[in-house]
Amino acid sequence: LARLDSAGVLATGVDSEPTEVVTAAGDTVAVLGFSTSGGDAPDARDLAAVRRYVSAAAARYRRVIVTVHIGAEGAAAQRVRDSVEHYYGGSRGNPVAFARAATEAGADLVIGHGPHVVRALEWRGHSLVAYSLGNLLTYGPFQLRDPMNRGAVLCATLAGDGSPRSVALRPTRQRRPGRDRKSTRLNSSH
Repeated sequence: LARLDSAGVLATGVDSEPTEVVTAAGDTVAVLGFSTSGGDAPDARDLAAVRRYVSAAAARYRRVIVTVHIGAEGAAAQRVRDSVEHYYGGSRGNPVAFARAATEAGADLVIGHGPHVVRALEWRGHSLVAYSLGNLLTYGPFQLRDPMNRGAVLCATLAGDGSPRSVALRPTRQRRPGRDRKSTRLNSSH
């Protein structure tokens, strides 16, 4: 955390307080992080706490983004179900119940990660939920073949009331380290 801070990188999810992100326009966005990994991070499986923390942030800020490390992992975890998911025998929470709790408490955007595959996006009222954006950059022993090498970048503007607007999903593909890749330019009109 100290290294991220010294590099000017904001971190969230180390406690129940939202991380304040000030935009170039001077607006403030609250970002809350949750996990199922234990430690001091707010636990995504404790839905009463999720509601409390998100409600408190929504009462203080017009725009609230929630990020969560939740759910089963791997190629078999591409589908999202409204049930508790497991990985290596441990509970990794219920992504749908988490999204419901967070959006009903005031989250405008919920971004999930953890499964290492792209999962569904869903509108919940004016809120947008991305259950997993897959991998952008990884390290170590990850298998980088379909679908584990696929990911997405979610681009959205949060309106004055916090609702996501101008939403675009940009595909990514991760290559093995050390492999050359021709540069691909994304068309900004898509």
